[in-house]
Amino acid sequence: TSSRKEPAKTTKTPSRSLWSQIAPYLMLVGAIFLIVCFVGGAGEDPGIVIGFIYKFLTGLFGGSAFVIPVFLAFVAIAWMADKADSVLGMRTGFANVSVILTSMLLEIIFPLDSFNIIDMYSRGSELLGGGVVGGLLGEFFLLCFQKAGSYVLIIAMLILSVLLTAGITPKYVYVYISAKRKASRQRRQEAREAGAVENAFRNPDDIVIRPAARAENPPETPVRARRKKFETDIPIDEE
Repeated sequence: TSSRKEPAKTTKTPSRSLWSQIAPYLMLVGAIFLIVCFVGGAGEDPGIVIGFIYKFLTGLFGGSAFVIPVFLAFVAIAWMADKADSVLGMRTGFANVSVILTSMLLEIIFPLDSFNIIDMYSRGSELLGGGVVGGLLGEFFLLCFQKAGSYVLIIAMLILSVLLTAGITPKYVYVYISAKRKASRQRRQEAREAGAVENAFRNPDDIVIRPAARAENPPETPVRARRKKFETDIPIDEE
């Protein structure tokens, strides 16, 4: 009987589309271009295009527009590292949500107390408040939850959105912290056990016995009085 060897199965890695290979580099270029727009847009003569982009983005999102290139560059680098097209959509979406939540937070800090879109746009262009997008949503949160409740909700959602943009889930954070605490407890336990073993098997020659401290003025020992010697020689009177 002759045994036949089955051919080894080779798994093909899915090939990425042309757009998936080009998009990260386009995002990096866009992030660098936006940085140039934000740096030069505040000048006296920024130019037509750079000035329009600066006013338009700051009018929409306020000061949070400055974090757009940061998220763009981060998503591009993460996409190039992960090599997965499905991750791009999720991270890009959460990056956009993070920008909106940041603009809402700025509106909570500097509220307009109205829903006037023109005022929101002009205030956002002056880097005051959250622009039109953050202004509308932020004022709605203030109307529903007041200032304290809006702070709690927006900051909690912003932290969660930034973590998901980085590809980190709350479960991962919990497992990571738990693993670190467990490893720290284990190291402390091992250190205590090693110290106990070292003390148990200590070389007796290494034990140094310190002499007792002497008193500066030692107590005087009482001197006993000597007994008088009993004289056995009895004098004989001469006749």
